[in-house]
Amino acid sequence: QGGSRAAPILGLSAAVGAGSASKPGAGMAATMEALSKEQLAQKVVELQQGLAELSLRELADHRADLDRRAQAVAQREAELDRKAEELDRVNPGARDQALVRREMDLERQAEDLMKREAAVAAREEALLRTASAAGGRAPPPA
Repeated sequence: QGGSRAAPILGLSAAVGAGSASKPGAGMAATMEALSKEQLAQKVVELQQGLAELSLRELADHRADLDRRAQAVAQREAELDRKAEELDRVNPGARDQALVRREMDLERQAEDLMKREAAVAAREEALLRTASAAGGRAPPPA
């Protein structure tokens, strides 16, 4: 089956040899031997061109998807801006209060992160001391 499947991929119209049933790929090898180096080089160029075209189509589809996503984000941002302006009209100090609360939350999160990093560093130091005291053997992986 491998030989008969590869032939259409290469664009070869030669029939697969009779011995291909007993040896997978034997028909493909016979067909390849029948082609000249120039013909093989041409088939390689055709395959490379096909791959390049496919890659370009996929890239164009990817870019179009990114453009659609960027437009959706821009629409959401515009809607959020509109809602923020409306909120400012209804309650002028609400936005500032929300920003202050958010900043305080971020500061608390940063302090918590620093504490956790210090605790991890202390545990790492303790593991290193234990390992060096045990004769330089590394501690078992966690």
